[in-house]
Amino acid sequence: MEYHNQQQQQQPDHDDVVIQVNASAIAAVDERSSTNEVEDDVDYGAAADCAGRGLSRRTFSHAYKMKHREPLEFTKWQLALLSYQSLGVVYGDLGTSPLYVFSSISLPNPGEQDFLGILSIILWTFTLICLVKYVFIVLKADDHGEGGTFALYSLLRQHVNFKGNMPVPVTQLASDSNLKFHSKKKRTSKYLNYLEESTKLQAVITCIVLTGTCMVIGDGALTPAISAHVVLLSVIILFVLFFFQKHGTSKVSFTFSPIMLLWFAFVAFIGLYNIIKYYPPILKAVSPHYIIIYFLRNKKAAWETLGAIVLCITGVAVIFVMLFTTILMVVIMAIIWETNIAYIGAYFVAFFSIEGIYMTSLMNKLLQGGWVPFAITAFFLTITLSWTYGRSKKSDYEQANVVKREEFIKTATTSSRVPGACIFCTDMMNGIPPIVRHYLQHVASLRELTVFVTVRTLPVRTVLPEERFLIDKLEPVGVYRCIVRYGYMDNHNMEGDEYVATVIASLKEIAENDDEILVLDSALINGSSFVVGRTIIKMSPNHNCFKRFFINNLYRFLQKNFRSNMSSLKINPGKTLQVGMQYEI
Repeated sequence: MEYHNQQQQQQPDHDDVVIQVNASAIAAVDERSSTNEVEDDVDYGAAADCAGRGLSRRTFSHAYKMKHREPLEFTKWQLALLSYQSLGVVYGDLGTSPLYVFSSISLPNPGEQDFLGILSIILWTFTLICLVKYVFIVLKADDHGEGGTFALYSLLRQHVNFKGNMPVPVTQLASDSNLKFHSKKKRTSKYLNYLEESTKLQAVITCIVLTGTCMVIGDGALTPAISAHVVLLSVIILFVLFFFQKHGTSKVSFTFSPIMLLWFAFVAFIGLYNIIKYYPPILKAVSPHYIIIYFLRNKKAAWETLGAIVLCITGVAVIFVMLFTTILMVVIMAIIWETNIAYIGAYFVAFFSIEGIYMTSLMNKLLQGGWVPFAITAFFLTITLSWTYGRSKKSDYEQANVVKREEFIKTATTSSRVPGACIFCTDMMNGIPPIVRHYLQHVASLRELTVFVTVRTLPVRTVLPEERFLIDKLEPVGVYRCIVRYGYMDNHNMEGDEYVATVIASLKEIAENDDEILVLDSALINGSSFVVGRTIIKMSPNHNCFKRFFINNLYRFLQKNFRSNMSSLKINPGKTLQVGMQYEI
């Protein structure tokens, strides 16, 4: 069942402004408590009341507080198992990448010094980039075992309160820092204060992460093409890989690890045999002075071959991701690790210079096909930015047209109350979205138990089941708000009556009397339903043509053809009511 309506955007009146100010005041209390500016014995309820009576009488931090948990400690056997599994993922790529290097290099009349120089570049690139930079430095910045561009970004988000609207507005609660897999925030520094106050710098960092991620996708799309001479084998391997990928990276790596172990054993044995039999002096390539000789002999041609030599550690586009990683690590070293500025400068100059030289060589190959991964990157980046821009406009509209507290209480009181429980899914954490007004105008009824549920994907690895819910009461009686928290590695699931029972069990923990518990039990017995919103955004002609194109065409196309975030929650379709509404912005 779906209702559609058009609602013109209106400027919020005085009461709307009061509600938004109250929300900001409460968020400020939450933020101060997360930085130890508010003592543990502060009455958060009183603080919320001081902020105003337009919202709930207590913050989510007060409704759900827990002791900060210590990080996990792994045994030697667990570390050995993780090291074994890494063979099938990390070293599976590095162990095969050098195969493409020598066949991709073209030099006129190459001699012994040239081969020694190329091999020396490969060895020292592995040593400086893979060993020194990633093993000794970048891996120290893991997010509880998770790595990569997004993991670095999530680690940064755990320590820095991003306040801008890029890619979408995110509210940070004090209770977030109490999660088991949330890094403990250190004392404030001048670099931290500067980043938290600069929304433009936050947007730049976010764009760097999005661009880097899209470049990884673009490079991955070309990897099978490099092995075109074994197309059938590549297709079979990719099919098997993605078939088992749904079971988790750990199982895939455990399967591929013995293959890579066998591969490395054969490569080591064959390499050692050929070195002894044919050319033992090849070990001279360990000396970096052969790199200098190589460049002196070949000059510009040597610089051009760097675009092929870089294949020993990565693909064409991923070298730019490495540059972005260097930038992110500089921010992490300054804000989280509080490293001496001299060490930060040395790190940046050293690795940015090395990767920058490789990048300039790759740029020389743009017209020879090097533009393809960048075109793929631009394609995915356009999709990503269009989606996030549309989501931010949706959030702005809902904040400007929020249902006022008095209006909701009056409408809910005059509406009939139906037995059972209603889980109303919304993106707003504070306030009632305008689609609820639209729903009540057409249905004119509420379940005896109505819970406004907001799903938050936090910048943490995972959220434990006992940390999943933040619960608070709203008005009138029988109306609650529930924030459901997931980490970026969690499986979102609202399927089955067990989920509703879990929510109701959490509501009982804040029940004030037996009558309230009886209402909750009655709602569980009488069944439950889920209400999800289906909003269509339409931008008025008052905006420029580029913004209208992104919202009215591209964003709407993505909405129609891509899976919604609610579908990932695995809600039972037989119990789902979809309410449609058009937002005129």
